[in-house]
Amino acid sequence: MAGALGCTVRRHPDPSALPELPRDRVLGHAVPSPAQKPGWLRSREAGETSFEILVRLEPHRPPIDVFSLARSLQIEVHLVADLGSDGAVTSSRASADVWLEAELGPAQQRFALAHAIGHLIGWSEGEASTDATPLSREQYADAFAGALLIPKFMLLPLVSVVQLSVEELVDAFEVPLDKMIERLAWVAGDRDDF
Repeated sequence: MAGALGCTVRRHPDPSALPELPRDRVLGHAVPSPAQKPGWLRSREAGETSFEILVRLEPHRPPIDVFSLARSLQIEVHLVADLGSDGAVTSSRASADVWLEAELGPAQQRFALAHAIGHLIGWSEGEASTDATPLSREQYADAFAGALLIPKFMLLPLVSVVQLSVEELVDAFEVPLDKMIERLAWVAGDRDDF
């Protein structure tokens, strides 16, 4: 019998004769204990903010190394040509993979990865809101990515003390221009960070 995914499905003649799966295994994959859970899942369950996640890297100046952060969260990153979008995420209780369009420039890849981390860690149905304004899944992931790559504690001194131009900020944080402008508007509006 052909399955929905084009694979062959065979029925066992006597289902009661099948061995019982060990309780610590589901669908052939080991179920991780809390200590074995990948970092991104522990962060999600703890409800960590982008700032709390960022602290792991102990950054002293921009740009934030989002690829190292992904590794520390046990997220596998794959560059793929002709993906059809900037990025995609797949995850299970045991692993997470982020697929990035290989043709994107470095700044766009960095933002797409941070956006994907926002999807993995920060957004749960019915929980995403700020200033009493609900955010869509995509809005949340964008805001999370902005807060992760352009942290307020790094941005404010460069704007108010050093007085860098928008173009200089884009170069310093290695982010796309439109995302820097969105982040500046977010911070200027004194919105809550993620």
